[in-house]
Amino acid sequence: DLHPRVRRQRQMCIRDSDKLITELYNYYVSNPDKLPENYIRFIEEYNQSKERVVCDYIAGMSDHYAIARFEENMFPDHGKYNET
Repeated sequence: DLHPRVRRQRQMCIRDSDKLITELYNYYVSNPDKLPENYIRFIEEYNQSKERVVCDYIAGMSDHYAIARFEENMFPDHGKYNET
């Protein structure tokens, strides 16, 4: 059995990953034009639902890639230097 602190940390990670996946899903369903071209083709040429295509896209992501896409889409100016 897991130590209570480890169990809490594990539950927090699961909750955070669920939130990340949900946010990515909502973003891409609302902005299907931001999907890679080959996924857009499934929607436009093969009449696949954008919901199904977005699920397939997210399902194929590694953890690292999903986090990078989340940061890129949710915080587009993060890390960019604006000269004013």
